[in-house]
Amino acid sequence: MSQLKSNDVEVIGISGDNVKSHQMFKKVHKLNFTLLADDKGTVAKAFGVPVRKGGSLKFEVDGKLENFVRGVTTGRQTFIIDKAGKIAFINRKVNASKDSKKVLEVIKELKAKEGLNVGDKLPKFEAKDDQGKVWKSTDHVGKKILVFYFYPANMTGGCTKQACAYRDDREELKKLGVEVIGVSGDNVKSHQVFKKAHNLNFTLLADEKGQLAKIFGVNKRKGGSLKREVDGKEVTLIRSYSASRWTYVIGLDGKLKHKNQKVKAAQDSKDIIKLVKKMKAAKKDKK
Repeated sequence: MSQLKSNDVEVIGISGDNVKSHQMFKKVHKLNFTLLADDKGTVAKAFGVPVRKGGSLKFEVDGKLENFVRGVTTGRQTFIIDKAGKIAFINRKVNASKDSKKVLEVIKELKAKEGLNVGDKLPKFEAKDDQGKVWKSTDHVGKKILVFYFYPANMTGGCTKQACAYRDDREELKKLGVEVIGVSGDNVKSHQVFKKAHNLNFTLLADEKGQLAKIFGVNKRKGGSLKREVDGKEVTLIRSYSASRWTYVIGLDGKLKHKNQKVKAAQDSKDIIKLVKKMKAAKKDKK
């Protein structure tokens, strides 16, 4: 249940048992989620779940023989309703002992597809940085406010303006307790060239397999390559995909505080500074 709760999942069990039956069932097994008494089969029919004749069972509870009465007997089926109120998953062949694990797997898959929403916790991940070393989220989350900005490609007009703005604003961002991380589908070598050409003073992550784009829910387009002259030599910059220009802010609690899917490249760092100042002011007001 704790894993389901951490994924913002509310569990509701439904059967044809009456309220008293549910109360005894919860007490005996110390259940920590809601049970609905669908003794007339109304909810089951709404979901299209087969309904059969009800009945009763006798079990000993606290030394007394109790009668568990159910108005109808429903089929064992599981439904997942998303935040928009739509059915996202149906399992009509439920394995009782494995149902919760199956639900958790599906929830994680659905979250990966929809990406991070405000209030969601950032999943743990590892990626290659611009030095080819492993960058672990667990080494950074909780220590500073993290800004992950996804961008299409190194050494292109808008992306260069965005990166240089973050470079120039680094000291102010640092004073605000912010760590900036740029993410694109470019490979490590491409990142090294980009950093050197523009003296970038923050980390770039090489998301060649699109793992981070999937976690954050960033749209991807076809990748490619660019030729640019650096230090008098022509170099080829390769990217596996072109990311949408989206920016995410992770708070000290590891949760998403803000995402911007309409980023203005040259203005992004200034917008983040304003946002973080507002976040800090709001936190002071609460105290």
